[in-house]
Amino acid sequence: VIRNYKTFGNLSVSSEGPWLLHFDFVPSLYSINYKMPFYEARKLVNSQLRSKYTEDELLSSPNRIKPSILTRESFSLIPQQFRGIPKLFAINVIWFFTHDNYAYHLVRFGVFPDRPNNFSPTYILMTKGVAGVQEIITYLKSVYFVPLLARLFWVAISLLALWGAVKRWRAAATFHETLIVVFLAGMIVFIFLLSSTIGFAGEGRIRIPVMPILFLFASFGFWQLVLLAKKKI
Repeated sequence: VIRNYKTFGNLSVSSEGPWLLHFDFVPSLYSINYKMPFYEARKLVNSQLRSKYTEDELLSSPNRIKPSILTRESFSLIPQQFRGIPKLFAINVIWFFTHDNYAYHLVRFGVFPDRPNNFSPTYILMTKGVAGVQEIITYLKSVYFVPLLARLFWVAISLLALWGAVKRWRAAATFHETLIVVFLAGMIVFIFLLSSTIGFAGEGRIRIPVMPILFLFASFGFWQLVLLAKKKI
């Protein structure tokens, strides 16, 4: 932050914040509220923005939209689309704690055929409910057993991490120990909230900064289950 202030004259950690809000978060809300594909919603938001401002008003440099305009327009549109925020938040929780990223890379490197635009099992379930299960199964077929197993792995890690965090918090004997648990758990929540601005463009790589903390809590949770099993035996 200090380096950015000295070099660029602002305190922003990333220049993508306003961009993500306007071209990822807002289109995701449009997609939920109006049942439209995410990429079509993104095009709509872009066309609305460019119809409202001239090129000189909009751009700070070639191909760079002024962050102040993106921020202002985003905070103007988000309250209008507030109905979709709880559902988008639920989707973000699911992808952040379970997304495996294997499907993305296997498609990118040509191992799997390219998936249809806007295909997201989470989004289909959230918008279509049980009726969307058949659509998901039809697409996944047998070649997707690798990412499916990987997602099950991350579901297990996330559940163990939650269990471990709760058990460690309860086992804390001093304020210092409690503070450490709260700080580590808070870092997970902090990164999740920051990454939620990416909306439906989210991927498993967004979770990388907190993976060590998740594994730390998950390992503690695992051994708590082992000890619990030994007691019962």
